[in-house]
Amino acid sequence: MMCIKSQSDINQSDEECEKLIYESVVDMCNTEWQKTRDIENKATGIVGFVGVIFSLTVASLSTLIASADAVTKEKIFSATFLLILIFLILVFFTSSILCGLIALNVRDWWFLKADDFTKYCVENKPAKKEIYKKMTEDITGNIVKNRDQNEQIAKWLNRSYLLFMISVLVLIVYFILLLSILK
Repeated sequence: MMCIKSQSDINQSDEECEKLIYESVVDMCNTEWQKTRDIENKATGIVGFVGVIFSLTVASLSTLIASADAVTKEKIFSATFLLILIFLILVFFTSSILCGLIALNVRDWWFLKADDFTKYCVENKPAKKEIYKKMTEDITGNIVKNRDQNEQIAKWLNRSYLLFMISVLVLIVYFILLLSILK
C-alpha cells in the first residue's frame, strides 16, 4: 500500500528537519564559545605564570648584579656569553608575555542579538520553520567568524608558550654556565 503524505505532513517534516539542523548549529556555536573560554583561560594562565617566572629571574639577576663580591661580579660580567644569555632571557620572557597579552586582546565576537531577532520576527511574522532557518543561517555564518578568531588567539598563545619554553631553556643554560664559572 502506498502512503501519500499530505501537505501538512510535509510541512511538519520540514519543520522538524529545520529544528534538528538549528539545534545542531546551536551546539556547534556553544562548542566554539567553550573553546574561546578555554583558550582565554590558558592565555591568562600562561601570562600570569610567565610574569611570575620573569619577576623571579629579574630578582635573581638583580641580586647577582648587586653582589658585594667584586670577584663574582667580574667573573659574570667579563663573560660575554653570559651577558648575551641574560639579554636573550629577558627578550624571550618579554616576548612571551607580549604574545600572551595579544592573545588576550579584546575582540569583537559575534552573538545573536535579541533586538535584531525580535525586530525580524515582528516585521516578518515568520512561521516556526522560517525562524529555525533564519537563526540557523545567522548562527552558521558567524560560527566561522568566531572560529577564525579562536584560531588567531591559539596562534598567539602557541607563540607565547614556545617563547616561554625557549626562555626557560636559555635560563637553565645560563645558570649551569654561571655555576661552572663561579666554582
